[in-house]
Amino acid sequence: MINHQIKPKIKNLAIGTVQFGLDYGISNFSGKTIPSEVSGILNLASSSGITYLDTASVYGSSEEVLGQNNLSNFNVVSKWPSLQNGNLPIDFLIKSLEKLNIQSLYGWLSHHPDILIEQPDLFIQTEKAKEKGLILKTGFSVSSVSQLKNLTARFGTPDIVQVPFSILDKRFEKIMLELKSKGTEIHTRSAFLQGLLFLSPEKLSSFFNSVKPWLYSFQEAFPTSEAQVSAALNYCVNHPAIDKVVIGVNSIKQLEININSLNNSFNSEFPRVPYLNESIINPSKWPLKI
Repeated sequence: MINHQIKPKIKNLAIGTVQFGLDYGISNFSGKTIPSEVSGILNLASSSGITYLDTASVYGSSEEVLGQNNLSNFNVVSKWPSLQNGNLPIDFLIKSLEKLNIQSLYGWLSHHPDILIEQPDLFIQTEKAKEKGLILKTGFSVSSVSQLKNLTARFGTPDIVQVPFSILDKRFEKIMLELKSKGTEIHTRSAFLQGLLFLSPEKLSSFFNSVKPWLYSFQEAFPTSEAQVSAALNYCVNHPAIDKVVIGVNSIKQLEININSLNNSFNSEFPRVPYLNESIINPSKWPLKI
């Protein structure tokens, strides 16, 4: 059962939907979420006060699955991929709207924004789509601070940026605060590092040796899965620069746990985070076998 006293925090959540279209995540042992479960997740999200969905053209069948549902209660953010075979951003926008069965997007982000530095005319296209009312806000989904700095230097203050942020990954904190002060809407992902925070350190490969001592300390300080979720999620939701924390869920039960975790009291004294190479805090650099 959802505790509805926590609605002020719930509004800061967004549902990440990659699992609706792909078998994604190192701690996802159930595979791609089935359409009926997706509908239940959306119903729970809407009734609980969550109004944002995050998807992308490259998330397998995610957009199509979402489009089988009534999305009128949601602000939908999607992303356009790297371009091939002469495709233009507007081509992906039209396809996304058709798949989602909606008339416009709340946000439309470049998933691989380095291409905008190489071909700045593409940015003009995204702005024209906004002028036509097909999208409300444009921006970038980025993986490195240098990438975001290059983009803002070239194109100015974006409407929205999406960046990774978690207890272990605070690389973007300074620039998040700077952009927030200029009016940018800040969305973050990877609050749980794909579930790495909750996995038993002894079951991880030697690749993760540098973070294993911290994981032991974190899991000792927060000994239950509920406490770990609460600590990791509240850390992000309570950050003054963050507008939306994108969380991926595979089931109705998982979403319910995440929502209720926002109301759990927890010790805010986290184990000191050691210096970690980007290969540890960036899942795209992880080995296939963890």
